[in-house]
Amino acid sequence: ARRRAYAADMNLAHQAILQGDFGRAWSLLDRHRPTAERSDLRGWEWRYLWQVCQSDASFTFAQRPAFIPGMAISNAGTHLATAETYRGPLALWDVATKEIIAEVAAMSTSKWLKFSPDDSLLAYANVHADGTPGVFLWSMHAQKIVQSLRLQSPCGGFDFGEAGNSLVVAEQDDPIDPSKGNRLLLWDLQQDTASEIASISFVPSFHAPPVIVSQDGTFAICGGEGKEEALFDTLYLVEVPSGRIRWSRELQGEEVSAIALSPDGTTIAAVNAYTPSPVQLISVTDGSELGRLSGHRSWISTLLFEPSGHRLFAASADRAIHVWDLASGDHLGRMHGHQQEVWSLVYAQNSDRFLSGAKDGEIL
Repeated sequence: ARRRAYAADMNLAHQAILQGDFGRAWSLLDRHRPTAERSDLRGWEWRYLWQVCQSDASFTFAQRPAFIPGMAISNAGTHLATAETYRGPLALWDVATKEIIAEVAAMSTSKWLKFSPDDSLLAYANVHADGTPGVFLWSMHAQKIVQSLRLQSPCGGFDFGEAGNSLVVAEQDDPIDPSKGNRLLLWDLQQDTASEIASISFVPSFHAPPVIVSQDGTFAICGGEGKEEALFDTLYLVEVPSGRIRWSRELQGEEVSAIALSPDGTTIAAVNAYTPSPVQLISVTDGSELGRLSGHRSWISTLLFEPSGHRLFAASADRAIHVWDLASGDHLGRMHGHQQEVWSLVYAQNSDRFLSGAKDGEIL
């Protein structure tokens, strides 16, 4: 019976590799490692497939006890912030030593983390002691919270404005009081005042896309509800600080799960959640479609342009990181190493490497 199971698993592992699902192949092979109570049935086929399944990662950065839904890396590439599910602490890491230098207690699960342009602040979503949702600013120098913003409803993402003097914040809808939330706020950090600049019904999901502000601070991109009620498949470009919606575009599928803005500020990459739908490339100018990218086998949680703007990377639930050439639209391949869904991805500009976080708490 063991030999039949071994032969079946070798065939399944080979098929998984052909389909690009290296995580499943690794799991099938791993179950046939010998133990003190079990003889070694492995032959050349196991060793060949095992070699093919070896990780593309340079190293394992850390193994955390819970999911890694969100990460942020400082612009200098020296510090990494990680969020964990089930109210795990927000951890601040020294990238060079791979050691935690500070932990911040989290009273709610949130993936929203962002360093200010000068790396002096780390913004993150959490709740206040009385349970009110909010956004908090952690001083990297003082190692403490220096500012916070109270929200009406859970945070749906944020991004710093030009020079880091403001924060554009999305509020999701309030599950108890529908009259609250669904606002895009502009938080002036110097005056410590926040004002509503637009009313948008934001994606009320753990896998909601980020809010992205252009480098010059003149517009923000976000995902929200479209013409059909409760279908959050629409991309919005909102001018800052006026709040005028320049255009909106329906992606025609499930809710928007990932958004990225090219370094030159001309192209948006966006994709729907829960299905292997193609990544859509969209013009910032008028919201028209510029092209589509495919080659992944499951839904995408994070999109990321490389700094040169020549390639696009995607963290996918098929346990891989996918790469596309933007000039040709070709799928250049996939990088594997995670055994579970890849949920977060950041680019360390000083080392030309990525860090990725997965559903099992592994950071590569």
